[in-house]
Formats: sequence, C-alpha cells, structure tokens
Amino acid sequence: MSTDSALGTAKHPLKMRINKRFFVEMLTRDIELEDAILDLLDNCLDGVIRTTETALTGRKPYAGYWAKLTLAQNKFVIEDNCGGIPASLIERAFGIGRQYDPTENYRTIGIYGIGMKRAIFKMALESRVESHSTFGFRVGIDEDWLKDETDTGWKLDYKRTSLDIRKGTRITMNKLRPEIGQQLGSKPFEARLHSFISKHYAIILDKGFRVDINGTRVVPAPLELLAAPLASIKSDDPALAPYMLHQDTGKVTVRMWVGMYQSPPAADGDEEAETEQRQSADNSGWTIICNDRAIVSNDTTILTGWGVAFTSSASDLYRPCNSPSSQISTPCSASCCSCSRLPIMGASVKYSSLARILMARDLPEF
Repeated sequence: MSTDSALGTAKHPLKMRINKRFFVEMLTRDIELEDAILDLLDNCLDGVIRTTETALTGRKPYAGYWAKLTLAQNKFVIEDNCGGIPASLIERAFGIGRQYDPTENYRTIGIYGIGMKRAIFKMALESRVESHSTFGFRVGIDEDWLKDETDTGWKLDYKRTSLDIRKGTRITMNKLRPEIGQQLGSKPFEARLHSFISKHYAIILDKGFRVDINGTRVVPAPLELLAAPLASIKSDDPALAPYMLHQDTGKVTVRMWVGMYQSPPAADGDEEAETEQRQSADNSGWTIICNDRAIVSNDTTILTGWGVAFTSSASDLYRPCNSPSSQISTPCSASCCSCSRLPIMGASVKYSSLARILMARDLPEF
C-alpha cells in the first residue's frame, strides 16, 4: 500500500495544518486600530484586577496605576505598572485562546486569551513583550516567526532576564505595518484616540487609573444627564428627571438611566440653540458599561435598538412618562421621552444651572 493510500490510517494519520499567515490575517481583519489598542489597555486593567486581592470598590480603587502609550510612525510602546504577567499565566498569555472553565471566577475583562496577540499581529511585524511580576522575562516575535510554517514554527523566543521595570509590562513594536505607522504618526489619529479612550475608559479614569498618550494625560469624558433639583423630583410638580431602573439576578446587577443630556431649545427658530444641539450629537445615544468599561459608547445604531419601536416584551423595562411601574423610580414628567437623544448615565447627573451637581450615589434608592 502506498503512503498516499495509507493516509488516514493509524500509522499515517491525516494532519490538519493551519497556515500561520492566513490565521493572523483572519484574526485581525475585523478589528480597528483603536479597538486593538483598547485590547492592550484591557490587559493592563486585568493586571490590576489580578494584583488586587480585594474588590475594586470605593471612589478611587485604581489610583496609583497607570499606562503610558508612545505613538510614532516607526514605533508603538505601551508600558504599565499593573503587576506584570505572573509565572502561572505566561503560557496562557501567549497562547491563542483558552479553554473555558465553568468553575473559574472570571474577574478579568478578557477571558478568551486573544487580545494582546491580536493587537500585536494587527499592528506590527516585529514586537517585544517584557514583563516583571516575580521575575523578569522577554518574548520576541519577528517577521521570520510569521513566515515559519513548519511544525515547530509556533514556538516563541522566551527568555528570563533582568529588566528595568518592576511589577509591570512593556510591549514595544519597532517594525509597524506600513498602514498602521501612517495612522500612529498622525496627529488627527492621536486626537481621535484620546477621545476614544476618554469615552470607553471614562469610569475607570474617573476612579483613578491614568492613561498618558505621548506624555499627555487622557481626561475622562463626562457621563451625565440633566435633572431638576431633587426637591422638585420628590414633589408632585412637573420636573425633568431621568428614568432609573435596577435589576439584580444574583449574578448580574443592572442599573439603567435614561434621560436628556441637554435642554431643548427655548423656542422654535432659536438657530443658535439648534446648532449647538447638532454639534453635541456625538454625546447622544446609549452607553453600555460592563465592569467599569464602556463596551458601547454613545451608540445611535441598530446595535442598541436606536430607532426601533419597543415591543410588548419590553414594556416592563420602559414606560412612557407617568406610567406606574414597581421597577422604575422618579418617572419623568417633562417632555424628555419625546426627545430623540436618550443616553445612559454612567457616573453622575448634571443639574441645571439653578441646582447643584448630584452624584449618582446620592440619588434615592431604587
């Protein structure tokens, strides 16, 4: 029997091969550069979560932790002080994917094990990962590794070594893909990345975490809604107030705020006010926050049902103004439900100029 005819037998099993270059291109095809960089920042936050044994509660649980990004046409660097990669997780960190364990308590943001590798493959042809937790190590990925299609070609260059960082990680990409280098060297992209991180990391930044891009600190974007003074909300008088919903399944706690972030024009024909509202359109939409991270920010697409009529199945979650519901507190008596902009509030309620700022923690229990 020839070798060809013996394929698939016990002696000559048919081997399934994966083309590395095809795999890398497929893995990175559907991710934008901004999202790839957020994947790297998520890894920083995962380091904080692993390092902190207690729950990240309180006003500033991330204070003292930082990530610094260096953007240039010929280089990208992200460095943090978030604890580093511990010895027990090194192989998992550089593996592609990870086996789901239903008994594991997933406290980290990423659970699939592809974020760092996908970002590296998306951005660079050559890169270096250095990390220190209990000891320092370095892993290199170069263009020859990407071209190696042999059975041993998936092995990475790993070396324990002394580093100039402690309890942190540094990823350096010196040979960027040409299209990525053009973006990273662009001032408009740098400004866009500032805004992107400011929105998606708004709560994390507000809780003390620091992100610097080329030496400039990223300031958290405000997450706010308009509301009348608390006394007016508690009274029977008509008042502008957000919907507030609270659900707790025992495993997942959901809080939702729906309202207006800007007052409507005082009168028809107020062109200045209408222009201001059009310019503020980017602040409208749904913001969905999971474990302090905005996974959707100011969305006004079909993804969050924007422009789609509610069905009867959603009637217990969303009711018109003044509709009774045991699940919804402080129903809005103003005209906010007819407004086309209904953003979720994540951090604070912005009061009108006649009232004080009221933080979400000060609102009535619901």
